[in-house]
Formats: sequence, C-alpha cells, structure tokens
Amino acid sequence: MRISQGVKALIEAAVVLSSRGLVETPLGSVHYTTFGGGGRIESQQQEAESDLTLTPCLAFHMSPRSVDEYKEVMPFLSSSSSSSSDGPGNNRLIVSIDELGYGQSDNPNRSCTMDEIADCFLRVADSLGLNEFIVVGSLMGCYFALSLAARYPERVKAVILTNPYHYPSSTAPNNKESNQIMMNVTNNKPATTNDDDDDDEPIPDSWNIEDDGSHLSNLWKKRSQWLDPELNTRVVLDEFTYLTKRKERYAAGIRIQDASSFDFEGAARRVQCPSLFILGAGAVAFFDSIGYEMTTQTKKATSYFHDVEVAPNIEPGSINLMNQDAEQWARIVATFLKSKYL
Repeated sequence: MRISQGVKALIEAAVVLSSRGLVETPLGSVHYTTFGGGGRIESQQQEAESDLTLTPCLAFHMSPRSVDEYKEVMPFLSSSSSSSSDGPGNNRLIVSIDELGYGQSDNPNRSCTMDEIADCFLRVADSLGLNEFIVVGSLMGCYFALSLAARYPERVKAVILTNPYHYPSSTAPNNKESNQIMMNVTNNKPATTNDDDDDDEPIPDSWNIEDDGSHLSNLWKKRSQWLDPELNTRVVLDEFTYLTKRKERYAAGIRIQDASSFDFEGAARRVQCPSLFILGAGAVAFFDSIGYEMTTQTKKATSYFHDVEVAPNIEPGSINLMNQDAEQWARIVATFLKSKYL
C-alpha cells in the first residue's frame, strides 16, 4: 500500500482513540466502530456534553468489505486539518458501520430494501445522540449515504461519495465476467437478476465450498495482482465473512434489494445538502473497460444534484483507494468540508 510512516503512526494511534458497539435494529444487530470526537461516546447524554467542533460522519463501506475499509482514512477524517503533516486533531467523530450481512453485523432477518437498511443505520446515529451528520459512502455504501440524505435532509449536512456507480437505465452488459465483478463491488447479485421471486424460497448461491479449499485460494487470487499481501488478507477475510453470511441468507430465502434497482436519480434529486464526488482514475478505467461506462454514467449522475462538486480523479485510484490512497482522499475531503464550514 502507498502509505507513509505518518499514516502508520495515525493508524496505530487509532487503537487508543477508537471504540465499538452494537445497536439493535428491526432487521438485526448493527456493529459500528468510532474514532475521534473526543474519545469514546457512551450515551446520548455524554455526547451532548462533549465539545464536538466538527460535524460527525457516518461512513458506509463497499461490498464485500467492512468497517476495515475506513481503517486508514479514519484518523485523517477525524482531524480538523486538511494537511496530514499537522497530525490529527481528533475533533470529528467518525462512525464506521458494518452493513447488514457484512463484517460483524447480523444478516438481515427478512428480505429488505436499501432504504430499510439505511434506517437501521440511522438507529446507530440515534444511539450516539447524533442529530446532524455527514454521510460518507464507498461504492455500494454510496446508496445508503444517498438514501439517508434524500429522506432526512434536516439531519444530513453533506454527502461524500467515493466511486459511486449509477446504473444505466438500459440493461447492463450481460456477460458472466462483468456481472460477477459488479457482484463483488455493489451488492450480492448481478444487475440482471430479478428481485421479484417469492420470499422464503432458497436462492441459488454461486459460491460453492470445495473439498480442496480452492474456494478460499480463489478469493486470494482474485485481487492479488493489485493488492499487497497485507491488504489482500484483510479483503479476503471480509469477503469470506460476507460470502458465508450470504450463503446462510440465501438458504433462508432472504434478499437484499439489488443496487441496480435503487432509485439513484430520485434520491439524488432530493438531496439538499452539498455533495462531493471522488473517483479513482484506476476504478473509472476498470469499469469503463468492462462495459459499465463509469465515465458517462458519472457525468449523468452528477447532473441530478443541485449542489455538487467533482474532485480531480485520485491517482492511481483503484477500487480500493480508501486503503491505498488514504492521504490523498483525506486531503480532498478535508478541503471540501472546510469550505462548507463543517
């Protein structure tokens, strides 16, 4: 990974400054971690008494990751400075959430929409006494960020979307390789899958457990060309956890709304707060190369927002830029939030 010694020091400091918790919701327990904001938030009363000078953030990861996607950026995002050399001020509370079906959160206990899942994440904010906050999303996490911003404008003060993908209205490329890639970075089924099947009927799962363990080695090989061994280990752990939970969920006939059916345009048009698009040059080139037209779709997506900025593409900016280009990403975000007095 391209991280400096300063970043490593901040990540080590996060062990001391972070906390975690579980919040019970109608769909199951949601796991979250926090960083900054003056330390551990124990209750609404303590939050109200603390002196938070910067607007808190709720952060939603890509699929098939977990809160671990924000490990490198949380210390910087918590800082009051747009310069990593100044070190963290730890004034901003960052709440990173394991989405239902991922990480240490439960599988949803019934079939559900993305809006319903987002409402469960709102319960996390409520439990921490956060009345106003910024939403941050990466790939699939962008849909949850948009969902909250569109439906709770009085609470969401800014939207930060990293590598957001707006599905075209026409059918996405119908080939096995492209659809499998989109399964890995947006949600749990290809864009062409129908969501209207009967509930409670077992759902076929493409991930098979092999006697020779190749189902595990294949996870390693999938990203080994662009991830270093340490980060690849973390990603494989997240994907293994996700696939195991997906297999259990599918066996019970429990579905999560496919990202391709999320009303991106409708949600974006209802967002009232400032929004920021951050794209990785490598991620855009990758999606363009498999026929998903990310360059074109991003231009279309940004036209739906009434107050939007598009940052210069991060270089090299792979799908995993949150981990690999943490400093670059954090500087862009800090500058944006400072300009909005957040």
